[in-house]
Amino acid sequence: MADQIKVILWACPRTVSSAFLKCMDKLPDSKMLFEMYSTARFFGPERQIVSNNNMEMPPEPEVITDKTPEELQKDPGSGFHSSICTYKWLKNHMETGYPDKKIIFAKEISFCPDGKFEYLPDSGYRHAFLIRNPAKVFPSWKKLVVEMMNLMSVQSDNKTNISLDEVEFDQQPPEILPPGGSFKETYDLYSYVKEKGLDPDPVILDADDLVNDPATILSGFCRKLGIPYSDELLSWDAGVDVVKDWTVSQTLNNIINDSDGFKNFRNGTCFMKPQVQSQESKPEVTADLQRLIDIALPYYKKMYGNRIQ
Repeated sequence: MADQIKVILWACPRTVSSAFLKCMDKLPDSKMLFEMYSTARFFGPERQIVSNNNMEMPPEPEVITDKTPEELQKDPGSGFHSSICTYKWLKNHMETGYPDKKIIFAKEISFCPDGKFEYLPDSGYRHAFLIRNPAKVFPSWKKLVVEMMNLMSVQSDNKTNISLDEVEFDQQPPEILPPGGSFKETYDLYSYVKEKGLDPDPVILDADDLVNDPATILSGFCRKLGIPYSDELLSWDAGVDVVKDWTVSQTLNNIINDSDGFKNFRNGTCFMKPQVQSQESKPEVTADLQRLIDIALPYYKKMYGNRIQ
């Protein structure tokens, strides 16, 4: 399709990026892709083996499909089996899939390409980056990781109940928490996209700006990327029915449906402005989180100055 719009939104964890995909899903004649690089990194044939036993993912149940390899390449569908998702397959899929759609919008976690930038699509995509103050990212991310640890322990019959206080988050293996806390990795990807000419003018959004003034930020985002904007994008239905039309792996589909970390995604109907917390009710920033904030903050500041306002 000659006038096809193709966008990859690279997000730091815990930045309302999944809600952003729900928002974009309201665009007519569009296709949403949910964390394909996450699938390759964590669940595909070339996945990293996590050195922390509490995070070992069980294998996906076998899925019987009558789709040919060519059909899987074009659109593997919702709940596809991760065994097809090699990095080479993914690059080809991103470049050739959904030829009949007007808009292709992919939401990805920015550290998941893991430096394998040769497997990014060569051309045709605009690139956007969704960031958030690391002081807000890491406490939320730690809760999600501990939840996943407990979930995996139940599924492996280990049934160890791990508390937040027991986890030194900055000591997690690099397969779970990259050395730059995802912020250096995001900045490195942003720099690569610009320097290699994949997108000379990538767009940067800050999650707090988005939830505080969604109409201004979202309309500016759409304008820069050539996406048709209307105020109808600012609200959506609660639930997960929308995911049935997305391209998402079986394991991530299960996490979307069941994880506490996706409760706001399932229940929310708009970008929700966070409640202002009193000084007394704000959670303590523990030493492990502060160490990560100190690592991440310089990279966050480098990108923050170039954000849409």
